[in-house]
Amino acid sequence: MKRYICIGGFVESKTDGDWHYISPHKLSELYKVNPELCYFAKDNDDPLLFGLDIDNLIELRPRDYGDYNLKHSA
Repeated sequence: MKRYICIGGFVESKTDGDWHYISPHKLSELYKVNPELCYFAKDNDDPLLFGLDIDNLIELRPRDYGDYNLKHSA
């Protein structure tokens, strides 16, 4: 079963140029993945990241271009 790591972060809005924080829980909504299959890290420095085998997880992060289609995740 696929598992995900949602890592929150900032993106610059194309409409107003402001920076907005996208929470890890919001990422699961944007990517349309079941939150029960996710680990949630508030940012790159979250201690959770140091205890997980992230090589076996699909990493989901904010995207400044707004495309949250899983097919475009690498």
